[in-house]
Amino acid sequence: MPEDLREYLTRDEEVQAFDYPVLSVPEKIVSHNLDKVPEFSDRLTGIKGQYLLFDHRVINLRKYAGYHVEFSLG
Repeated sequence: MPEDLREYLTRDEEVQAFDYPVLSVPEKIVSHNLDKVPEFSDRLTGIKGQYLLFDHRVINLRKYAGYHVEFSLG
């Protein structure tokens, strides 16, 4: 391991596994464009790869790299 990265090495950490179940997929896949409609309200039903799946739309998060996105639960 390169010397400059050794400070980030951990030996006692437990490996974490994350499971994101997909509860449902929209019947018609509609990709939401945050540049055109920056705010919306919908129920998150799953995560698949780089996609957030909602009841009525999907968002490709890779498209918005560098954006500041804020979520609220309620």
